[in-house]
Amino acid sequence: MKAMRLNITPERVLFKRDPMLYGHFLEHFHRQIYGGVYDPTAPFADEDGFRTDVLEALRRIRVPIIRWPGGCFAETYDWRDGVGPQDQRKRMVNTNWGYVVEDNSFGTHEFMDLCSQLGCEPYVNGNVGSVVL
Repeated sequence: MKAMRLNITPERVLFKRDPMLYGHFLEHFHRQIYGGVYDPTAPFADEDGFRTDVLEALRRIRVPIIRWPGGCFAETYDWRDGVGPQDQRKRMVNTNWGYVVEDNSFGTHEFMDLCSQLGCEPYVNGNVGSVVL
C-alpha cells in the first residue's frame, strides 16, 4: 500500500461562511416567547420585560439574525396588532398552538427591540399562501 501525505494549512481559507447560516427562529409556541425570552413577571426581567438570562445567552452565541413571528403563527399574525400601547393591542386566539389567547404584549415593537438589544438582524416573515384579504 502506498503511503499518503496530508498537509493541513489552517491559514488557507477555501471559502467564507455567511454568518446568516446560523440564524435563529422565534415563534409564539409554548415558552419560546412568553416565559422564554419575554417575561415581565420574572424576577430577572429588565425594564422592557426581556429575561436578562436569555438575552445574555443569546449574546454569548452571537445570534446573527432572528426570524419571527414564526411558521404557522405567521398565517394569522398581523404585524399591525403588535404596535402601539400594549394594553390597547388587539387580542386574538392562537389557533395554531393550543387555542391560547395571544394578547400581543410581545409584538412587532418588542421583536424589533429584542433584535436591537442583541445586535442582530430582524427577519419578519409573513404569510403569502393561506390568508385571503
